[in-house]
Amino acid sequence: MAKKKIDLEQILIGLSSDEARARAISKLIRKGDLPIPKISWVIEYYEKAGRFYDAADIALKAGMNERAVEDYEKAGRFDDAASVALEAGMKERAEQLYQRAVEDYEKAGRFDDAADIAFKAGMKERAVEDYEKAGRFYNAADIALEAGMKERAEQLYQRAVEVYEKAGRFDDAASVALKAGMNERAEQLKTLVDLINE
Repeated sequence: MAKKKIDLEQILIGLSSDEARARAISKLIRKGDLPIPKISWVIEYYEKAGRFYDAADIALKAGMNERAVEDYEKAGRFDDAASVALEAGMKERAEQLYQRAVEDYEKAGRFDDAADIAFKAGMKERAVEDYEKAGRFYNAADIALEAGMKERAEQLYQRAVEVYEKAGRFDDAASVALKAGMNERAEQLKTLVDLINE
């Protein structure tokens, strides 16, 4: 039995709205047989509606990386834009976008997110600073150690131990103390954990 020829254009015209057509085309992009004008129409439809994230997502699925970067940037999704730019070989643009993402998260007081992106982008000193501001001393210490900032790492491990102790997380405090070479403190904390668990 021969396969029935499908008239996609007729099906799309029959849909009740541009939104429905945009959604249908968006779902069909993964199939790979859509003409570029159809994909471009959806991207432009979302851009005109101010839905830049959706436009970027469609552009990315269609392999239109530069357009995806532009739309993620317009959506304020600098981390996503940077990731796509990096994968597409736009290293300098990616660095600028990662920088912007870190700055935006810092301005918003979201130091955890800023540190994660800074680390991902290779900005180790900035990541250490932001993890410290977020109170994630253990993460800050690990990165400081990796970046060759041994003295700073020791101070941050010390702070991590103190935070874990204050939170009653003596087992974690012992592990960090041991990693930091604070062997006597680690032994005392392990003894305390053993006493608690008896």
